[in-house]
Amino acid sequence: MEMKTEMKRRAGFTLIELMVVIAIIAILVALLLPAVQQAREAARRTQCKNHLKQLALALHNYHDVHGQFPPSAVTSPCMTSVNHNCWGRTDQSIVFNSPRIPWTFGVLPYLDQSPAYNKLNFVGLPMYAFLSGTVLEGNNRILEQGFSFYRCPTDSGPDRKNATQIMGLTGVGRNPLVLATLNYGANCGLHMLDEENSLSGVFGTNSSISTAKITDGTSNTIALAENLTGAVGDIRGTWISNGPSNASVYFSQAPNSASGDVHLPDAHCPTSAIPNQPCRVVVKNHPLDDWFGAARSSHTGGVQVALADGSTHFISENISQEVWQNLGARNDGNVIGEF
Repeated sequence: MEMKTEMKRRAGFTLIELMVVIAIIAILVALLLPAVQQAREAARRTQCKNHLKQLALALHNYHDVHGQFPPSAVTSPCMTSVNHNCWGRTDQSIVFNSPRIPWTFGVLPYLDQSPAYNKLNFVGLPMYAFLSGTVLEGNNRILEQGFSFYRCPTDSGPDRKNATQIMGLTGVGRNPLVLATLNYGANCGLHMLDEENSLSGVFGTNSSISTAKITDGTSNTIALAENLTGAVGDIRGTWISNGPSNASVYFSQAPNSASGDVHLPDAHCPTSAIPNQPCRVVVKNHPLDDWFGAARSSHTGGVQVALADGSTHFISENISQEVWQNLGARNDGNVIGEF
């Protein structure tokens, strides 16, 4: 009887043995977790690249139909007579506050989104497309919900932003005005002035740039690059407007630049810096050649791009600024170095 009792006591774990087992399991989890996280990020990065590829193919399908890539925005001169804020300019110039419809709208039919595109309402457009619309399906739902192919899953920024809270804007039958975000911008050259005059990028205001005008070669010129959606409290990253850190990217700064994107005071740059996305504000009449939003991503070490030939690449944030700007210009005639 005593021998049986002793054997029963020895069959169980002691407290020390149990603690050792738990410690071993914790160590194994700690060793495996980084590998799991890396695998998940690799999957997200692949999905992000697939989105860029999908958009690049849509641009080429648009080009096949129209003989050119879409403009960064279709716009018209700014006129105070129709209640636009033209920043005191009276020459009816095309400025950032002119009525505009960005490229992200124009390519929707080539992304199997013809039904959504046909519901968009551009009639009576007061300024930006998001200020137009109805309380029914049309602009109301589409502009708020956005599309998954405009988002990179690695970016943990918000899927939507409340423009009423940020800027006090409301749309037709839309209060609050909620807008979807995006992570891919069109190459609009060095800065806002470059975009407005279609000088060197693949996209520009009211531009008509075909592959024939990409004289440096489509395999040497970036068409699309990543950007970030920003914080909840600023208006950067919305898919319904071109311009810095929205549906446009510029090449005056290197990818993931430590220099801040340049915005208007009402864009509400956050007081605390967003990781990898600083910003600064300027007055509204600040020279447009100092308006820019760099290519940025949440991927470690660089950003993903789509070239004008439709191929996709990951480019290191340590790329030479000269090479980066050469990749951003369609017509500078410079020889591209390693990237």
